[in-house]
Amino acid sequence: MYERHDPRSAGVASGGAGNLATFYAAIEEGWQTGLPEFVRAEFAGFLDCSVMQRGFAHLACEDCGLPRLVAFTCGGRGFCPTCLGRRMNQTTQNLLAHVVPAQPLRQWVLSLPYALRAPLAYEPGLIGVVARVFADSLLRWYGRRLAPSNGTAQGGLLTVIQRSSGDMRLNPHLHVVALDGLYVAGADGRPVFRALGRLKTDEVADVVQIAKIRVLKHSSAAGWCGSVPRTWRWTTPSRRGTRCWRNWRQPPLPGCRPRAPPSASASP
Repeated sequence: MYERHDPRSAGVASGGAGNLATFYAAIEEGWQTGLPEFVRAEFAGFLDCSVMQRGFAHLACEDCGLPRLVAFTCGGRGFCPTCLGRRMNQTTQNLLAHVVPAQPLRQWVLSLPYALRAPLAYEPGLIGVVARVFADSLLRWYGRRLAPSNGTAQGGLLTVIQRSSGDMRLNPHLHVVALDGLYVAGADGRPVFRALGRLKTDEVADVVQIAKIRVLKHSSAAGWCGSVPRTWRWTTPSRRGTRCWRNWRQPPLPGCRPRAPPSASASP
């Protein structure tokens, strides 16, 4: 039976509605840094979600004619539990029923350096570039690992972008659910799934190094890595032929081009 959800009955919504003006005043007085407009809009939409006074649809049952008033929702993607929960359930059901095959899956989580988090959060399209680079790197790694001489092997994955940590701190990162293997052509030409099996620690390290190199290269080429430390530099090739980056000095410096390490005679 349908039961209307009232978000103002939740403690977060009722407390936020009563203290929103106080919170905004404290921000303007310098209690914290300025609050972006999209955050204000998200919070305002959350407080108006499913509130009848903000608009509703008048529906009726086709069989018995029983009327229902359904309040409009905010459709927010920030922290509205009603809209996020509904979208999460709909997305999960669609993926399980129509997208994801009955094969082994593996979750990969890409966490990014602090120097990249602000540009990725505020510059349009940048997080999408990073997601595509990581997805391509991961699929190519599966190909080299399981079918190095097969140009027709196919993998698959889906990426979910998460913009905050569990404590609501700014932390753009990626959750990737990938087929833990590849589809290759069998003897009869039909696709056969070739599973990866147990993943080794050095294999995870290879994926991390490949993704790091490609993300930093794309950031430098796109010109949006002004906050990427100049202290990143190349090191010797790894056992699998993958070149690695490492940071030989902690304080990040502005600029994008890799910097040579200091000479032995240089003063600290």
